[in-house]
Amino acid sequence: MFLWMYSLPTWLMAVLFIVGFVAFGWAGVFFVRPVVRRRLGQNADHNEHVTFIVNVIGLFYGLLVGLVVVAAFQHYSDVQEKVSNEATALGVLYRDIAGLPDPLRSDLHAQLSDYNLYLINEVWPIQQRTGDVPYREVTAKVNAVQDKLVTFKPDGAAQTNSLYFSMQNLDEYIKLRRDRLYEINNGLLDILYYVLLFGAALLIGASWFLSLESRGTHFAVTGIVALSIGLFLFLIVALDYPLRSSISIGPRSFEVLQTTLIKPQ
Repeated sequence: MFLWMYSLPTWLMAVLFIVGFVAFGWAGVFFVRPVVRRRLGQNADHNEHVTFIVNVIGLFYGLLVGLVVVAAFQHYSDVQEKVSNEATALGVLYRDIAGLPDPLRSDLHAQLSDYNLYLINEVWPIQQRTGDVPYREVTAKVNAVQDKLVTFKPDGAAQTNSLYFSMQNLDEYIKLRRDRLYEINNGLLDILYYVLLFGAALLIGASWFLSLESRGTHFAVTGIVALSIGLFLFLIVALDYPLRSSISIGPRSFEVLQTTLIKPQ
């Protein structure tokens, strides 16, 4: 629902949420407060009823927001683990290929190194910025490795074992890569955002009907409520798509793989 925001810097996304909700809250106070004051004046019973409504809505809305934040953070952690597992599988494949003879071993190592750098320098920035990846180019690089393994004829038990485990780990890597690609645009359902936004509007709107003597106090109360809601919703949106935006999961696992295993070879 908020996919267009992931091309913005995180600080700007936060500002938009906070300013948007606070402006909405203050606009309501500006237009609704005069009507309430004119009809009710300083009515203690009225304020008590409004406070009760705000508390009830706030209780259930707070529970919903808390559950969504926990779910979004858990999803973020799960995707982070998937990315780490993908990099690990690529490293295991690189090691298994070491049991194959030259020049096949050197060629495959060079291809995997080139592929890993391509993920770090090309695929990840596009993935973070647009939510897309150059599928054709990436698939071509993986298929090139697979084709060389498939056409190789091993000589002896050692090469047969190395080829077997290399093919097995290549299949595992392809599966993990597919899982990551699925997660790029896998987020919360739009209906959940609609409920969150409607609940936010309901909670902020209820605060407009307080009949407070001080206009500044009324603006302050509504502003604090709106600010809190804006921060919570910003947090949910920021965590929702773990592989997008400026706080998304980066290619750190692949960078470690490049510097600790591939580059020293």
